[in-house]
Amino acid sequence: MDLNADDIAQGGISYLGDGTRVPCVYRTAGCEIDFSTLPSTFGVKPSQRPAADLARPYQIETNISVQREILPGTSITASYFRRDYQNLIWSDNVAIDPSDYTGVTVPGPINPSDAVTIFNLNPAKASAVDILDRNSTSNFRKYSGSDVSFSSRMRDLTMFGGVSFGRTITNTCEVEDPNFLRNCDQQQYHIPWYPQLKLNGSYLLPWQLQVSATLQSYAGDARNATVDATIPAVDPSLRINWSVDRTLFRTLAGGALTQSSVTVPLIPPGSKQLDRYSQLDLRFKRRFRLSGVQLEAQADAYNALNTGAILNRVQTFGTALDRPASILQGRLIRFGLQTRW
Repeated sequence: MDLNADDIAQGGISYLGDGTRVPCVYRTAGCEIDFSTLPSTFGVKPSQRPAADLARPYQIETNISVQREILPGTSITASYFRRDYQNLIWSDNVAIDPSDYTGVTVPGPINPSDAVTIFNLNPAKASAVDILDRNSTSNFRKYSGSDVSFSSRMRDLTMFGGVSFGRTITNTCEVEDPNFLRNCDQQQYHIPWYPQLKLNGSYLLPWQLQVSATLQSYAGDARNATVDATIPAVDPSLRINWSVDRTLFRTLAGGALTQSSVTVPLIPPGSKQLDRYSQLDLRFKRRFRLSGVQLEAQADAYNALNTGAILNRVQTFGTALDRPASILQGRLIRFGLQTRW
C-alpha cells in the first residue's frame, strides 16, 4: 500500500549488533513493504559453493542430413537432430535433510477429492542455508527433432521451406525441495511433438515488380523454461499452477507454512496446449532509375491477415486462469525507400 501516494515503495531492514534482522513495521510512516510475507533469507546472499568433484556440463550432438536433387533447380533435404545434456548441475542445500520436510495432504482446488501433498519445511530450518553445487546423477535433458525442407529456383520464381518436428524430454527429480517432485519425470507423460511449418517464396511480376510472401505456422508454445530458479525443464504446454501461500495453507491445513508460498502443478506436462497459429507476411518491391540514381521502393505487411492468435495464457489457478497473457502483434504496414548512387 502506497501510504503517501508518491509511487515509491519505502521500507527497510536494520540489523542489531548480533546480526538480528529488524524489519520496519508495515503500514507505518516510512514502511510500505510487508516484510512478513518474505522468506527469512530475503536480501541475504546465500552460502553457495561448488563440490570438490564438480565437473563441467557438456552436450553431445548428433546430426544426420541427406540432400537430393529431384528436379533441375529443386532439391529436398531430410535431417535428424539429437542433443543430450550431460553433467547437469543442481544445488543441494546440505543444511537441510529430506526429513526436515513434512508432507501435509490438503484437498485439491479443482476437485476436493483429488488431494495434493504440500511439503512444509521445519521452522527451525527456515534460515538454514549451505548450498553445494553438484553434478546430478539422475537429472537429464534430451532433445530430438527432424526436418524436411525443399528449395526450388526457377526463372522468375524462388521458393523454399519445410516442416520440422521436435520435443525435449527432461527429468528433474533430483531437487532440494520435495515440492518440485510432482511431475518431475517427463518420461512418464505424453510430451507431444511440436511441428512447425515455414514457406517462403518470391515471384517477379511484369514491370519489375517483385512480390514475396512468408507463411509460418507454429504449435502453441507457452515457453515454460524452468521448474524452479535453477533447473531447466523445457515444457511448451500450458500449466495450471496452484499458489498456496501462508494464509491459504492455514485455512486448508490449520497450521503455519514455513515457506512464503508453495506452487503446486495441478496437471501433468503435455496435457494442455495452446492453439496452433499462423502468420503471413508480404512484401512488394520495385526498382527504378532516375537521373542515374537507383531507387528501390518497398511495402511490407507483417501479419497481413491480422490474426489475433493467443501466444500465452495465465497459468495460475484462480479467476484469471486461461486469460490471454499475450497475443500476436496486429497487422503492421511499413513503407521504405532506398537510394544508391
